[in-house]
Amino acid sequence: MIDHHDDMDGHDVRSYSTSLLKQAFKEYYFNYTAMVEVPDAIQEREFGYSRFDGTMVRHLSIRDRNELIALLMVNVPSDVYCSVAYYTSPSRSMEEKGLKAADLIFDIDVKELKPRCSSTHDIHICAECSEPIQEGSSYTATCSRCGSRRINHVIFPCDECISLGKREVKKLVEILVDDFGVDEDNIKVYFSGNYGFHVYVKGRYTMLDAAARLEVVNYILGRGLVDALKKRYGKKRSKEKKRRKRDSKSSSRSSNSSSSRNSMHASIRKGKSDDLNSYGNGSDGSDDVYIPRPIFDGVHGWMGRIGRYLTAGDAHVSMKSIEDAILALSARVDPNVTIDMHRIFRLSGTLNSKSSLAKIQMPRLSDIDSFNPFTDACLISDREVNVYVINAPRFTLKGNQFGPYMHEEVRLPLYTASYLICKGIAYAKQPSKV
Repeated sequence: MIDHHDDMDGHDVRSYSTSLLKQAFKEYYFNYTAMVEVPDAIQEREFGYSRFDGTMVRHLSIRDRNELIALLMVNVPSDVYCSVAYYTSPSRSMEEKGLKAADLIFDIDVKELKPRCSSTHDIHICAECSEPIQEGSSYTATCSRCGSRRINHVIFPCDECISLGKREVKKLVEILVDDFGVDEDNIKVYFSGNYGFHVYVKGRYTMLDAAARLEVVNYILGRGLVDALKKRYGKKRSKEKKRRKRDSKSSSRSSNSSSSRNSMHASIRKGKSDDLNSYGNGSDGSDDVYIPRPIFDGVHGWMGRIGRYLTAGDAHVSMKSIEDAILALSARVDPNVTIDMHRIFRLSGTLNSKSSLAKIQMPRLSDIDSFNPFTDACLISDREVNVYVINAPRFTLKGNQFGPYMHEEVRLPLYTASYLICKGIAYAKQPSKV
């Protein structure tokens, strides 16, 4: 996505920008070789990488760390991937690889969380001519310069966006530890290098098949929980009861609520199933279906988690309250990533071509709050280069503020220039010839 407000033609612009990026990436791999993580059982993994021209190489087998580093230095890939699976013959075709096991991995994409702040920092640019689309325009807007309706959404995550991702990671780790009994030492958390987090689970969970992984994902997302609760415990108020509730005075409502609560507690303690079912079946009409509050008390797993989230004291809980609790407490993971045992995943310690930031691991789970990807994962050098910026909001890298920019040539640190070029909103300028 290159703008042509320049004395070079489009090919020269792309070629010089790619050359600058490749040099920046090569310098990174030379200076930060130790950052590149060698996966367990490296000889059983499939490796792959993308080139800066958009082509991809897959089905590679690597013997050891030295061979991996040599691949990075010689080829200077835009992105590097490693399979989550362990194979008997990783370099063969997918049908012949021989699947042995696979790491259990969860992907948290902040974009899917739909941060409210995105409208204040994300930008939209025409995919044909790179003309910025005015703020407030929709994805279906027409470019005022070339008439194209192909509009690219360029993401500029902020601290608030990253905090949303961290929140989901914490919820996921809590469920894995408390409900599945996973040891924290077997949980590894990584910043993806762009706009999310990857969570790896080691140990016996590598033997789970795709169906079992789907069950794990469904549990983490709380899928089916509402329907199961309605079917087993749901009670529907009768029309007469709703009318009396609507017409009664506040004091009467309070008194009746206390009486009903005591009666319900007694029924549950005595196991009177007929009393529990007397309100009707909760199979439809969610607004009128309620669940006895005491069933959430003193239990573990999802039931206990919901109980701790809900306000104490009420005899019944509406289905809407339960749905809100599940939405708040579930971890928003991408199901497709976890289920796909043959997926190749970005290798830790390598750079992400969508941002030039590195995928890096949190040393400890407790480090996630203090982790700042715009500093900790921004590892390209700070030598200055000239770039032409099409459009960019105000943003921060390595503690330094940049922007906003609009169709202007600026001199920037290489880490900032790479960040903007990777997002497709800037291109490198060759030094003026004397």
